[in-house]
Amino acid sequence: MSSKAVVKQRSANDVRLTRIADELQQEVIEAERHYQSAVQHAIRAGELLNEARVLVARGTWGKWLAANFEASETVAATYMRLADHRAEIASARTITAAVGMIAASSRGPATDDKQSEPDPMAAYRRASSAVSRALAHAEDWTPESDLPPGYVPVPELRGSVERLLEIVSQWEHTPRKRARRATAT
Repeated sequence: MSSKAVVKQRSANDVRLTRIADELQQEVIEAERHYQSAVQHAIRAGELLNEARVLVARGTWGKWLAANFEASETVAATYMRLADHRAEIASARTITAAVGMIAASSRGPATDDKQSEPDPMAAYRRASSAVSRALAHAEDWTPESDLPPGYVPVPELRGSVERLLEIVSQWEHTPRKRARRATAT
């Protein structure tokens, strides 16, 4: 190959590489923009799902969801959780990161001290969230339907709810709570 042909080949390659670099930069910018907007769109979808959940007739949520939402019920529940925790996930860059942030906040602060007293509010938030999810699913359950794997029969669930209410009642009467109420008045 002559030196002129080599120069032309390099020149053509340089032009193509410049175009590739420009397009690559644009694609990366678009990817970042869409990652960030994905969380916002998921939150908005969750807000709409939460609103619909209130308006749908009791016992028909699953049917309505199947007819009006293309993704799974699990995805719907995730979007609804994102909407419920939008302030906590404001800095999340992806939906997966947002879900992780919610999970981390519901576990409470990490501690190395195994002897430390558990945070009653973190336990309450976890339990409250679990009860809310259970009640949401229970509304769509009928005695004729089989319980999916991992679901608790109603008598056991009732006992868990009663225990939760007992714990919350005890927490309401702790000295810390009474002191907080006294300073608020």
